[in-house]
Amino acid sequence: MSTPIGHFRSGSLRGSTMLQLGVMLALPLVVVVVPQIGAVPRATSLFGLTLSGLVLAYSAYKFVQICAEPEPRWLSLAFWGFSYVWLGLAGLAVGMVGRNPLGAYIPSDLYVRTNLVVLLGFVAYDFGQRLGFRRMTQTPRLMQRNISVDRVYVLAAVTVVAMPFFISAFGGIETLFASRRAVSTVLRDNGLYSADSNALGGSLRTFANVATFISLFCMIWCIKRRHVRIDRVLPWFTVGVLLLCNAAINNPISNSRYWFFTIVLSFLFIYSGSQSVVGRTAVGLTYIAAAVFAFPYLDYFRNSNPGVIRLASPLDFMTGKTDYGAFTDVALAIRLASAEGITWGYQTLGAILFFVPRSLWLSKPNNTGTLLANSINYPNLNLDSPLWAEGFIEYRWFGVFAFLLIFGVITSKLDSIFRSEYRKHARQFELPLVLAPVLAAYETIVVRGSLLQSVGSGVALTVALFFLSKPTVIGQTPTEQRDAPTPETLSVRL
Repeated sequence: MSTPIGHFRSGSLRGSTMLQLGVMLALPLVVVVVPQIGAVPRATSLFGLTLSGLVLAYSAYKFVQICAEPEPRWLSLAFWGFSYVWLGLAGLAVGMVGRNPLGAYIPSDLYVRTNLVVLLGFVAYDFGQRLGFRRMTQTPRLMQRNISVDRVYVLAAVTVVAMPFFISAFGGIETLFASRRAVSTVLRDNGLYSADSNALGGSLRTFANVATFISLFCMIWCIKRRHVRIDRVLPWFTVGVLLLCNAAINNPISNSRYWFFTIVLSFLFIYSGSQSVVGRTAVGLTYIAAAVFAFPYLDYFRNSNPGVIRLASPLDFMTGKTDYGAFTDVALAIRLASAEGITWGYQTLGAILFFVPRSLWLSKPNNTGTLLANSINYPNLNLDSPLWAEGFIEYRWFGVFAFLLIFGVITSKLDSIFRSEYRKHARQFELPLVLAPVLAAYETIVVRGSLLQSVGSGVALTVALFFLSKPTVIGQTPTEQRDAPTPETLSVRL
């Protein structure tokens, strides 16, 4: 029998789970505290560091708690994983060293308020999780869909046929394996990026990335679930061709590291070995280790002439590299809202209406990260803007509570639907089983922000999975649905 959210099954906090909790609580000591022994924290009060420690303990406990539950909750796991690394560890590093990735001045009182805002978001998210949790007796009608093999083949064919156009539009194979900046330069030279708007080029990249990834993901899903004859050549040939297409379009050299991690995590989340407590513990520890130790080096190919890899400690990266600027971004949002006032939902409206071009909406808001960069005259306008910053810019403390509460409700409902189908055996609706892992893998991009930049690809992923599935009769397996006679074939038989 499954346990409700927020409670461990009796005796589950043992073995691998205790090991994971120990590692996550010891990691801040190894990465942040020990290197600072003998140094005096600057511009940070003991109370502020205590609050930062509470952020770490809160997020670590929730992360381990979710890993220990008998059934996966991938969206919740992704949220707490991001919170632990980018707000907990990085926030403690900023407080201990007295330096942050943006070089902004964060006095002690602002550091305290930032940690309080983060903790308020945690409480709101937890509350939203409990509001959204419901033990499903029946899958919502909207989710009563199964993956259609025919539609997967159609999308795969469209992707393969369009691949020469995609490669040409992005500057050719050489450019795709050069750097992200090289691809951006080609798009700018071709008029797809401009000083006023990147909408056309961004839409093309989103379509190419999503179609290429989702077609491979669903093709492998169909093989995994035996919806195709695995003794036939066609499914494996299709996978091979799509792997080559993904190597060209979705490689980590010319794409965001977060997008590449989305792809990797999506496959990990549907891997059978990651569904057990031990498997999720292994995935969780790997996620944390990669985020702390490997992530800073993955932007080596951002420029065409990357030069020599600079080796540094995690503490140096967390206080000097914008990859870990989420905590600082929240602090800047607090200071900006206090100095210039709130935006009264205008930023969120821009994110909701992301598809409206600036040529039609001249006053369309810039993403929140740009506002934060301009507030400190930072030259790179492509800063993060976590949900905490988005909420505070809109409605201060109430905005943080509302944003994280709503996000908690949404992720809890998606996790509940996933778990409901996960408990079944032969007669499952498949859409929740693929939608939840994919959105959980993409969730880091949404939580990291900004909303305006992240909503488009998230919508594209969701639409693509709905397109590749079709409504299913209750009680009918995907194979039975595929083999069921259509009105046309039935009339022929008669």
